[in-house]
Amino acid sequence: MNETLRESLLDDIISQVLGSFGLGSQFVSEIIKNPVDEGLKTRKARWYPNATHVLKVLRERGYKLGLISNTHWRFLDNLRIEFNRYF
Repeated sequence: MNETLRESLLDDIISQVLGSFGLGSQFVSEIIKNPVDEGLKTRKARWYPNATHVLKVLRERGYKLGLISNTHWRFLDNLRIEFNRYF
């Protein structure tokens, strides 16, 4: 496998392995999404004490906020809704 200097995501790794067995397709990608989502459900975002209050105040004062994280790139919908309140 060639080095790409890109993050190895679970979805990509599974797709590459299945592709090496001739099973790569859009259908397979959709099948992979469900078990990865199930795994992501076990990961809970935990806020530092008072973090949401500080984010709310900063946003109300007009600061442009962003989020940098070392977590999986694909958030579940309920987590995305929670993050969208602040970012």
